[in-house]
Amino acid sequence: MDEIPRIYHIVDEAQWKNSSDPWHVDTLDSDGFIHCSFRSQVAGTLQRYFGGVPGIAVLELNPLLTGAELKVEPGSGGEVTATGDPELFPHLYGPLPHACVIRVCRVSEFLPETLL
Repeated sequence: MDEIPRIYHIVDEAQWKNSSDPWHVDTLDSDGFIHCSFRSQVAGTLQRYFGGVPGIAVLELNPLLTGAELKVEPGSGGEVTATGDPELFPHLYGPLPHACVIRVCRVSEFLPETLL
């Protein structure tokens, strides 16, 4: 049986703990979607946008349980791959139901200790 692909959303841990279900993440209003990453992209996203910010967690999501459209699109930060092509990220076009969260991960799972 094929394993269900996972996507990841980086959050302020306190905001997540106090979120409604489903969680209407702020970027749904500002950008029209929730920013997510594939596992291989989490470390780079943490370094670019959350470096040194305390209280950050990473939600591991089952995209099949979101009930929202998921598109893989170029990042909004102009990120590019090693070949110069736009880097593609998963974007969730709807609120985030708590039932799609498989687990809450520590940042240390994605970054070497020297970058924490």
